[in-house]
Amino acid sequence: MIKIISLILSVTPFLVIADEIQQGVFAKCSEGYKIEVGSYNFLNGSISPATNVRFPYLSKTDQSFIYKDSKEHKINCNVAGKTISVKFNLEDPRPRGACGAVPGGKLSLEIDGISIINNATLNNECYQSIEKISISSFNNKTENIKYSFCGKGNSSNFNFNGCIEIRNESFSKLDLPLTNFPISKLLKQTNAF
Repeated sequence: MIKIISLILSVTPFLVIADEIQQGVFAKCSEGYKIEVGSYNFLNGSISPATNVRFPYLSKTDQSFIYKDSKEHKINCNVAGKTISVKFNLEDPRPRGACGAVPGGKLSLEIDGISIINNATLNNECYQSIEKISISSFNNKTENIKYSFCGKGNSSNFNFNGCIEIRNESFSKLDLPLTNFPISKLLKQTNAF
């Protein structure tokens, strides 16, 4: 009996249940008024608490397109007369490496054929990355366009988790295209306005 108990006690530490994270991207176009593309994490089958705060409507089916595969996707949308094109993909999880299990993906943004963001890191826990972009116009007029870039990053000289909102008149002053890690560049440039 003692041998059985000691065998059970010696095996128990190896029976650890790990969290399972599945990454995804949602994309929604409200033609003429708004485009949103963002990333999310499902933790053990439900939306993680941090994701749920920023994207509370993900649990609803509101004509959004939700992608969970690694092939490239593209969404085009007209917002206040501008053609917005967003390309994105998720990377397959890897067994090793920094953030191998939740590697995120890449995101590119063009407005009227002009590159704004090219292959930015998307939803990566280890590196500065984009979580969501939103471009909207409350009355379908170009001068009322609002650009919102949400992301996060943490390093010795950079710590941010939030959104940067830019109005159309300031957006035209940006040095484009933005880098693969656009949040820090956006912060530097918008602080100059």
